[in-house]
Amino acid sequence: MSETHEHIERIQQKLHLLLRQWNTLRREYDKLQKENALLRQQETGYQETIAQLNRQVEVLQVTASTLTDADKKTMEKKINSYIREIDRCIALLTE
Repeated sequence: MSETHEHIERIQQKLHLLLRQWNTLRREYDKLQKENALLRQQETGYQETIAQLNRQVEVLQVTASTLTDADKKTMEKKINSYIREIDRCIALLTE
C-alpha cells in the first residue's frame, strides 16, 4: 500500500469513529431533551399544586378565627403535611 492510501484509510477510520460518537451523543441528547420536557411538565404540575395549596391556606387563615382549638390543630397538621409534600417535590426538581 502506498502512504497516501494508508493515510486515507486512517482518516476514514477516524471519521467512522467520530460518526459513531456523534450518533451516541445525539441519542443521549434526544433522551435528555425528553427527560427535560417531562421534568418541565412535572414542574408545571407542582407549581399548580403549590398555587392551589396557597389558596387553601388563605381560605384557612380567613376561617381560622372561627375554628375551635381542635380544628385548628387538625388544620395545622394538614397544612404541615402539604408543606412537607411541596418541599419534597421541590427537592425532586432540584436534583
